[in-house]
Amino acid sequence: EWVLDKVVKIISKPDIPAKVATPLIAKLQALSFKFKMQGKTYMLSAKSEPSAAVKKNYYLTLAEETDKLVQALKYTTKTY
Repeated sequence: EWVLDKVVKIISKPDIPAKVATPLIAKLQALSFKFKMQGKTYMLSAKSEPSAAVKKNYYLTLAEETDKLVQALKYTTKTY
């Protein structure tokens, strides 16, 4: 829920000062890592669970897209 709220704010007002973006980058990067690890867990150890493939794909996609958002924010902080 926190991530979605921040993403909506970024979309509605993309001019983010570097002082605001820096802690946001750190939090989003940590969430991306968490999502990647959850996806890997479903890939490697939770294979027997009926919806493991769906959860794996969900978490890995979420990690990838969060990474893209972080990269865009890093670019924004370098540009402004």
